[in-house]
Amino acid sequence: MSDNITQFQEIFQQAAVGMMILNLNTKNLWKTNTTMEKMLGYTAVEFSSMTLSEITHPDDVEKDEDLFQQVLHGNLNHYHQEKRYIRKNGEIFWGKLTFHLILYENQRWGFGIIEDINLQKQAEQTLWIKNQAIESSINAIAMANLEGVLTYVNPSFLKMWGYQTKEEVLNKPTISFWEKEENAIAVVQSLQDQGHWIGELVAVKKDSTTFLVELSATIVTDEEGVPVQMLASFVDITKRKEAEEDRQHLETRLRHAQKMEAIGTLSGGIAHDFNNLLFGILGYAEMMREELPSDHPLQRYAQSLITAGKRAKDLVRQILTFSRQDEQEFSKMQVIPIIKEVLKMMRSTLPSTVDIQQDLIGHSKSIWGSPIQIHQIIVNLCTNAEQAMRQTGGTLKISVQETELNQQEATLLHLTPGPFLKLTVEDTGPGMNAEIQERIFDPFFTTKPVGEGTGLGLAVVHGIVLKHQGAITVQSEPGKGAVFHIFLPTIEGKSDEQKTSTVEISQGRGCILVVDDEIFILEMIKKMLSRLGYQVTTIQNSPEALEEFYVNPKQFDLIITDQTMPKLTGYQLAREILSISPEIPIILMTGFSHQVSLEEAQKLGIREFISKPVEKETLTILVHDLLEEKVKNDLS
Repeated sequence: MSDNITQFQEIFQQAAVGMMILNLNTKNLWKTNTTMEKMLGYTAVEFSSMTLSEITHPDDVEKDEDLFQQVLHGNLNHYHQEKRYIRKNGEIFWGKLTFHLILYENQRWGFGIIEDINLQKQAEQTLWIKNQAIESSINAIAMANLEGVLTYVNPSFLKMWGYQTKEEVLNKPTISFWEKEENAIAVVQSLQDQGHWIGELVAVKKDSTTFLVELSATIVTDEEGVPVQMLASFVDITKRKEAEEDRQHLETRLRHAQKMEAIGTLSGGIAHDFNNLLFGILGYAEMMREELPSDHPLQRYAQSLITAGKRAKDLVRQILTFSRQDEQEFSKMQVIPIIKEVLKMMRSTLPSTVDIQQDLIGHSKSIWGSPIQIHQIIVNLCTNAEQAMRQTGGTLKISVQETELNQQEATLLHLTPGPFLKLTVEDTGPGMNAEIQERIFDPFFTTKPVGEGTGLGLAVVHGIVLKHQGAITVQSEPGKGAVFHIFLPTIEGKSDEQKTSTVEISQGRGCILVVDDEIFILEMIKKMLSRLGYQVTTIQNSPEALEEFYVNPKQFDLIITDQTMPKLTGYQLAREILSISPEIPIILMTGFSHQVSLEEAQKLGIREFISKPVEKETLTILVHDLLEEKVKNDLS
């Protein structure tokens, strides 16, 4: 018997787990082994005066005491309990307690074994946290076996795909959740071959709607590196892609605006000098044509000079128009009469293979615009359509509708919601791809062969539409023609009547002061007006011209001055002259200038504000009208 006791004591002391014998009467730890003492940091003497509750975490005492009482009262022979213990230094660790009731010499004792399971509990806690992270992740997460059948999905997956329960999706093949099964199969194949895959796929929800997903997938292996599962994470990037497309669209518009601004700056820089040169070319050519006999061989040369000069004038005007630097007088106007006028003009020039169709309502609301520029829009779009169908023929259709743009529609067009006139020009030509569509409004961009276009037509249209506070869109696909929609804001009221002059050029009277820093322009205007009987004084220096006017203000009946001159601009000269003689008519001419506008000129009292080059007939009629009006005012 003593040998057995000795053997038990050796086993008790050398055991790798904590062991204790509990006195059930006092509940003290009567006997503890070395492992127990090392595990909790107490000595055997210290343990002997302690109870089991004193080394148990306060939150676990109640449950442990309940089980202990059941053993004590014979309801249980033993129990197992995983609970937290407190070491002497205050540290907490997890232990697994196995407690038995034993009899020795007719006395009951409690016998307990404590296994340190702290690492196991930490691993379980870590696994639980990982599981919770996966379950609560805002990213959709799924697992599938190596055959591609779903074995796990988290709640975000269900929400993203529109399902309510996991049972609806588990055990289904992964390829059934994608728009194109071949793409899903390729992903699975890539996973099996390379062990990972990252990319974008179009997914299909439960209600059959589609959305764009960014997918990151990998192969999960066991401890020996053998593949056991496929794991994937999904992010719905539909809105992000839409935002990127919107950003790219805005960047494209910004680049286009910057490009237009740069070209506009360049065009404005050359316009003044170029228009001065054209003014002289046209003026001298017109006078040469008038002085030559009608049958003179040089007549056709003079006419060719005039034609070329007018074409150059139109080219400068187009450049300034697409850069939105050309000033045109706006008024209330109707669009349909202009369209009919353009179509009437173009019917004789279009080839018979192009059929013109029109859908024009009898009356439409007015717009605030420039009749000349609206005319240019129609001509350029129709010409563009005709050129697209020149080889194959087709149909050119023009229509006008009144429409009301809501907030969403207006926002897409960068407009303000409200009533608009929708002008549509449609052709059945070869159409355009996306790359060409992106550039068609760029100045000097053309798909035509060299010598068959300047590339300004659609750029001019774009500039005019923006200047009219409108928008232009294009819809086209290769082989399906092109449709241009122009939206112009409408206004209430009838259109203004177009004013036309019926005054014939005749001999005039009066003394005119002409001021310009270009000597050849002064000479040309002097000859042009002198031939009609006017007395013309020309001065090349604006301060000198002001001094001349100061000497005798009554000697001049009309002032013609250039705007851009050194020392004293035409506007400044006019202001000084009008301060002396408010009633004197002044014509302010400009090749191109940002320094003064029509509104500013009229507010000052300048009677006419005209752009160079001015045709001889226009200038002489203008001079005649102003001087006749002055005579009437003087008499009254």
